[in-house]
This record gives sequence, structure tokens and C-alpha cells, in this order.
Amino acid sequence: MYRINKETARFLINLVRRDIETNNSKRGLSIDSETQVLATLRYFAKGGYQNDINYKKVVRAVARHRHEYIKFPVDQESIRTLKRDFFNIAACPSIVGAIDGTHIKIKNPGKRDLYPLTYQNRKGFFSLNVQRGSVHDSRIWHKCELKNKFGRKDINGILLGDSGYPLSRYLLTPLLNPQTLPEERCNQSHIQTRNVIEQFFGIWKNKFRCFLNGIHIDLNVAKNAIVALAVIHNIYMEHRVNNNDSNEEDNDDNDSICNQNQIEENCQRNAFCQIYINRHFQ
Repeated sequence: MYRINKETARFLINLVRRDIETNNSKRGLSIDSETQVLATLRYFAKGGYQNDINYKKVVRAVARHRHEYIKFPVDQESIRTLKRDFFNIAACPSIVGAIDGTHIKIKNPGKRDLYPLTYQNRKGFFSLNVQRGSVHDSRIWHKCELKNKFGRKDINGILLGDSGYPLSRYLLTPLLNPQTLPEERCNQSHIQTRNVIEQFFGIWKNKFRCFLNGIHIDLNVAKNAIVALAVIHNIYMEHRVNNNDSNEEDNDDNDSICNQNQIEENCQRNAFCQIYINRHFQ
């Protein structure tokens, strides 16, 4: 029912107990923290509609731990491990991560939001885009703190993105029209390696069935819920919780409408791409 073992459930309860019980005492509520956490986990695992207001406190309490459980490693040992693990997939060197967005279906924000149609994606349903916001991946990336860390060279490595992202010295995108054998090799390696992000989104959405039918809660709570679900997923990984989730890939936002980014790339970026290809795929 909860897609979690007792030990991990107990860990989550203890993680947020203080926040929940403090909130309960202020409101004069008598529902214990264990019941609230387990009810919220059941909603996340099974989906459907959630009418009980108590899950909001759990969602906020879990989301407060985002900086502990959602972070990009920056120490050199972790970076070396990432490069090795990504290289072992398809011999793509210097890679430390893959980046993409995925749409999480939400209910119509309605009159409570001044601009509800801004959350309607090009496939016609209301959603939040994970990364953050509901706009296209490349626009979100430009406002992302991770981009700034790579730009400052705080992280020594390269990310892989699809053709919706702008090519740069730290973000490698596929060639739209490879002309040579090295370019074809690079593209094939890129595709196979970047596939991990599609697999992750598929596993994440299958682990928490609330994603599949949409998160039918208020917009602000939905935003916290998505963050909380990322925190819980990473806690599950740390505790080796295995739900036998499907490896079905998530391809809800791969139609790459921003190919004009490729046209607008300057010579320096293209030169970096060619140097990378010539150095590693000849």
C-alpha cells in the first residue's frame, strides 16, 4: 500500500515529527504524526484525490529538507565517480550529469491564480515542469542555480541535454545533422548516456502513482509536494527501498521545439563541440 518498508517509514516519521507536532499543538489537532505521514505516503503511492488537510503539513515538513537530499555533488571524489559511472554507460567522457524537464500534471489552478493559462502546456493539460515552473526546459535552465555553478567552474565536468538546450562548454547537446563518423559516434554515445534521465523520470512517476493521474491539490501545495516527492525518492534510494518499479521511460517533453537555439549558437560554442568530438570520438 505504501510502497515502503517499516524502517524507512519510521525514518521519515522521525524526520518530520517535530515540525508536524509543533504545528498540531498550535492548531489544537489530535492526529498523531505517524498517522499523518502514513496517510500522505499512501496518497503519494496510490494517487487519487486527497481531501484531508493534514497532508499539507507533512508535505511542507518533508520539503523543508530539500537542501539535505536534493543537491549536486561538488567534491572532487564524487565528481570523479560520476565521470567514471557515466563513461561506463557508452564511453562519453567528462560527463557528470544529464539534464531535462518533465511535466507533472496538476489540476486547473482556476481563479486562485491570476494567470492559470500560464500553467497549460503545449499538449493541452495543466502542469508544472520539473525543473521549476511550467515553461520550456531551456528557459528554466537560464534561471537555474546549477547553471551558475557550472558557469563559475565550481563543478568540473559536462552535462548532457537534448537539443532544446543551448550548447555551451559545460552543456553538450546532440548534433542535429551529423556529417562525419566521429560526429555520429558522439551522437550515439550522447543518446545512450543521456537516457538515464528519461529512465529516472519513468521510475519516479511509477514509484509515486499520484503523478500518473495528476496531483489534485492546490497549486502551492502541489509545488511543495513535487519537492517532497524528490526528497522521499532520494531517501528511498539511501535506504535501498526497492519497489520493482517499471523502467518505462518518460518522454513527455522531448519534441525539442527550440532548434533555433542551435542556429543561434556562436562560433565559440561550435568550436568547443568540434574539439570535444575530435578529441574523444576520432
